[in-house]
Amino acid sequence: MRVIQLGPYPPPHGGVQTNIVAIRDYLRRHGHQCAVINLTRHRKQEADDVFYPKSALETARLLVREAADILHLHIGGNLTPRLLRLGLLCCMAPGRKAVLTFHSGGFPSSAEGRATTAASFRGFVIRRFHALIAVNDEIAGFYARCGAKRERVRVISPQGPVVADAPLSQPLASFFASHRPVLLSVGQLEPEYDLPLQIEVLGQILRQYPEAGLVMIGS
Repeated sequence: MRVIQLGPYPPPHGGVQTNIVAIRDYLRRHGHQCAVINLTRHRKQEADDVFYPKSALETARLLVREAADILHLHIGGNLTPRLLRLGLLCCMAPGRKAVLTFHSGGFPSSAEGRATTAASFRGFVIRRFHALIAVNDEIAGFYARCGAKRERVRVISPQGPVVADAPLSQPLASFFASHRPVLLSVGQLEPEYDLPLQIEVLGQILRQYPEAGLVMIGS
């Protein structure tokens, strides 16, 4: 089987990128082929079946040129018209199955998300996909509002397994013991995540909670 994933490919590293890499590694370990078409402005040298098209036209050409059994589109933010058109193109590709994973937990409750119905263009495109992956129940409910058939929807949590009662290593253990409350941020260290904003907010929190602390885990 050959799969083409479309979405953000690292760097930078984030939740959606990590999911794409994990799926690619899993497929390859099990003897399948998996290419990636990067959809962000970040560019690297094309190699090892990872492509960096510079325009929508180049992306369309890749979809026509590259053989695939499954086209797996990952969307991590808003369902913009550009991404919806790309999704529709994937769904119309002959001889291929189109899969969508919508990673944006906040979109269903946004004004745009609440306004989306089965009669909308978003709803029309969502229903064209052969399979829909939701990272939580709220997104599954959003698919239902779009008129998607229940049997096409799967809820797959993006969280990894948690080791119960695992002790903290140093110096984290000492930091947690001497600060109350402790804010924890796990988001990698790329500038896209605006880490200075977290530090600025901590300064304001310290005025009311002088023993507060911030732990930032990343690259």
